[in-house]
Order: sequence, then structure tokens, then C-alpha cells
Amino acid sequence: MEKAKPLHLMGLHGVQRLRRPLILLLLAGLVACKRDTPEVALRIQLAQMQAAVGERRAGDFMQAVASGFSGNDGMDRAALHNLRGCKRTAIRP
Repeated sequence: MEKAKPLHLMGLHGVQRLRRPLILLLLAGLVACKRDTPEVALRIQLAQMQAAVGERRAGDFMQAVASGFSGNDGMDRAALHNLRGCKRTAIRP
């Protein structure tokens, strides 16, 4: 069994043999680091918010709402939180 030689002792031919596997490894690493597209990230966040509403986890829902939220008719983040609380108490059996 032959011992592995350090790169500087392998010569040009040995380094060229490693070139292709190293490039493939680098490309595989880049693909693994891929992030979700903004649309996918938004869909995931909306699904999590919808699940939080369905499970009555107001804190988890509000955590996803931006601090500078501005909705229709002048609704801000605090008004949305209060509206969420009113609906929750009105729905309780």
C-alpha cells in the first residue's frame, strides 16, 4: 500500500487528478448553501403566521409583524395586537 504524498511532492499530474474532484466538491458546497428565494421565504413565514393564528399563539404571530407595520385605516402594530386579542376572546367557547 502506497502512502499518500503531500501535494507539493505529487507533481503536476497528481494535482491535475485532484482538480476535478475539488471543483465538484466546491460546487456541491455552493449548492448546499443556497437560500430560499424571497417568495419562498415569504410563503413560509405566512404559513407560520397562519398556523400561529389557528393555534391561538398571538405572541408568535406578532413576532413576525414588523415594528413599523401600517395597515388600512391607520392600523398600526399595537392596534393589530389589540384586534387579535379582541377576536380571540370573542371566539372562545
